[in-house]
Amino acid sequence: MSASAAEIHFAAEFVTFLAAAVGIAVVLLRGDLLTAAPTRTPLLGGFVLFGAAAFLHGALLLSATADRPLLFALRAAGLTGIAWAATQWAGPPQGRRLLWPGLATLALATVLGLFDAAVATSLLLAAGSLLVGGAVVYASRRSIASRVAASASITLLLVVLVLAVGLSAVLTNTVQDQARVRLSTRAASEAKFVADPVRTRILEANVAAVSVAVNLAVQLREAATRPEAAAALGRALNNFSVTFLDSRPLAYIDVDGTAIATTTDFPGAAIALAGSPPVRQAITQEHKVGSVVLLGGKVMALGVAPVRPKVEGVERTAGV
Repeated sequence: MSASAAEIHFAAEFVTFLAAAVGIAVVLLRGDLLTAAPTRTPLLGGFVLFGAAAFLHGALLLSATADRPLLFALRAAGLTGIAWAATQWAGPPQGRRLLWPGLATLALATVLGLFDAAVATSLLLAAGSLLVGGAVVYASRRSIASRVAASASITLLLVVLVLAVGLSAVLTNTVQDQARVRLSTRAASEAKFVADPVRTRILEANVAAVSVAVNLAVQLREAATRPEAAAALGRALNNFSVTFLDSRPLAYIDVDGTAIATTTDFPGAAIALAGSPPVRQAITQEHKVGSVVLLGGKVMALGVAPVRPKVEGVERTAGV
């Protein structure tokens, strides 16, 4: 349930509870203002049941989904008692004009509560309760005690709703701010976790590229046309990796995007990497590139560095 839906839910159930409380108070103090004597007990029972449903649901003691049949039974029974008493309405006609539309709205909300329409149910409950409560308050104007009870309930309603909605907004903003801080901290940590290995791979790739350019210039020139040269380059890469890079997988890819030579555990991955964006970027822009790639279902940190042997005294990119 979203924060706004929770606020609507609480407000609606609180309005319903207070409307029922006003009805109970007026029935006990001056029931003759509302209905004839034979129907006062059903009216009192109806308000009690409807108020109980509002309290139990509003306090989350009953779930709108798991306890849906029980909520429906409480509201339907309460509504039946109030409607029965309404047929013997003893209050002013203006109150009756509020009472019956309110009961119809509450009936619709009760039926709608059987379905997944929490916000609509809450809005109808609030509207119906305000109409029924308004009818009771209007009828209680002829008794000082009843008028005091109704006025106190209305004041309590306003105070609690204002405080509840205000505190809810503050708490929601606080929780959201804390969640943003946690996510930001985690994102920074994850970014550092990824960035550190990538920087290391770039450094290793650059060291390997410099070593190959200096020591294996002949093999680089002949690797694309002579299998023996490519095999010698692969052995050299393997030895370099084992000796200096803790057996890190290495691959040499020429400027055409072809995997020429690899370490013994990397041939399949090298073919997949040959046309990848980091490799193409390093070849076309002739600079070091780092990235995170997915190979064989595994996330890997990748470093790409241009291999620039000297040709007739001038450095030229032969591959990466």
